[in-house]
Amino acid sequence: MDTTRIQAISRLHAKIGRIKGLPLMPRQRFRYHATTEEFTMAHRLTTLICAIFLFSACGPNENPPPAPKLFEEQRDALDKAKAVDAEQQKLAEERRKAIEQQTQGN
Repeated sequence: MDTTRIQAISRLHAKIGRIKGLPLMPRQRFRYHATTEEFTMAHRLTTLICAIFLFSACGPNENPPPAPKLFEEQRDALDKAKAVDAEQQKLAEERRKAIEQQTQGN
């Protein structure tokens, strides 16, 4: 129904209500119905806003998580073994030099 027809019916009802003593018809509210383009645009905008919030909430942490403490004892033992190995190689190199000096000196 177009607005002029509704307004005419509303005025007629008001006149009849005054004559018979009936209450006036409550004013009708006209609802705005969005077009398909407007609905699509609103849907896209809502989706974009949700995506922005989602990506900002799921961003990388500024503080990296601490290293896992799995096999920490084994890692410590390996580090100690590497230190001892380096020391043994140094001692072996010194012995080799000492032997070379002794053989060259004789």
